[in-house]
Amino acid sequence: MNEPNLTRALAIVCILAAFPIAFLTLPWLPGTILESVELVRGSVPTWATESFRTSREAHLHHLEVALTLYALGLLVLGGLVAIAAKILPLWGELLLWLMAAATAVSISTFWGPSISPSTDPTFIFMAVRLPLVIAAVAGLGAVVNLVGTGARFFRNPGQ
Repeated sequence: MNEPNLTRALAIVCILAAFPIAFLTLPWLPGTILESVELVRGSVPTWATESFRTSREAHLHHLEVALTLYALGLLVLGGLVAIAAKILPLWGELLLWLMAAATAVSISTFWGPSISPSTDPTFIFMAVRLPLVIAAVAGLGAVVNLVGTGARFFRNPGQ
């Protein structure tokens, strides 16, 4: 399999692997946005203790990270579709592969602390382990992209 077809296949694998986590988490996106807006706009009560303020700030930070991961995840999915369609330049593909790997690891890291012994194993697989598989495939895509770019450069150094 040549490099363009291999990166196309790897992008399709990443897209298919992302479906379970997308179907699991995307329904929560509107609620996450609303909760974040309410928390930012809401005033802190005058009776609020330092513990309350700290907890509120931690929750707001958690929501900000979640919204950032939603945005990055959707951006990466769109980019993977562009890789599969072969409409990105090589440097764009490389950048996207690296971004996909970093986003997938971040998603796994984000969900990791919410796992307890009573958590459903299917959820653990979809929220923690599957993003790590996506990160590995995206890393492989970056390596294939680099090798293909290097091979093209050495074949045609002036181009």
